Amino acid sequence: MGKSQTYYVVAKGRKRGIYTAWFGPGGAEELTRGFSGAHYKKFVSLSEAERWLENPISATAASGKTTFPTGSATGGSRLADGDRRRNTKQAPPLTGRPTPWAGSSTFPVPDLPPGKIVVYTDGGCRGNPGPGGYGVIIIAGEARVELAEGFRLTTNNRMEMTACLAALKALPPPSDVILYSDSRYVINGINKGWARKWRANRWMRTKSDAAENSDLWAQLLDLCESHRVQFVWVHGHAGQTENERCDELAGAAAVGPDLKEDLAYVQGRTRASG
Repeated sequence: MGKSQTYYVVAKGRKRGIYTAWFGPGGAEELTRGFSGAHYKKFVSLSEAERWLENPISATAASGKTTFPTGSATGGSRLADGDRRRNTKQAPPLTGRPTPWAGSSTFPVPDLPPGKIVVYTDGGCRGNPGPGGYGVIIIAGEARVELAEGFRLTTNNRMEMTACLAALKALPPPSDVILYSDSRYVINGINKGWARKWRANRWMRTKSDAAENSDLWAQLLDLCESHRVQFVWVHGHAGQTENERCDELAGAAAVGPDLKEDLAYVQGRTRASG
């Protein structure tokens, strides 16, 4: 039996369209590689590909499957039911087992149950403190969404945490999430129970030292209670495709125009209340 035809739809990239090849001249890969906020999907049916390209939101809604809303490619937040904010778009259906996109590496967890969402995050800044940014990849079924945002003055750890916050805020609770980060600060803070201990001690790390970034830790713990999140450390700059892509997104966001203010950091209000 001959191999079935595959169609790659580029909804956001260097050129929108439907392509029959991923790699090579005229392939979809070269139209999305390095493009911030690229949005693309693979189909085996030309009619479905055409319908999704024409109106991703309507095609998603018509499927009757669970969807998650996101913000623009430079950041996003979850929408309440019925909320239709401007400049907000929906990603394709969140169903089925996450599978690698053409050209991406194999997932570290090869056999995920249906409905599991995979998130990769990275963040950093120049100078620490200095201009910073974060990058996020959310993969669910065949849907893939990238988020990135830059800040004028912040720190490495705050950007690593902000990346996690942006990803989890983009998902409807409760979601089953595996979140990959190369930040031991984030991974250990959750998996070793440091953040919960700090919260129980009114955000004190020791009797005399306050826990840093407790404003962000408080939000992250709240989101972890809304979702089912497994935090997994991944080695940074080791060739893992999605981690490298998040690093690229974060770096580009940090030098972009109109950087946002990390107001809590700038105004010295990084201590959580209570």
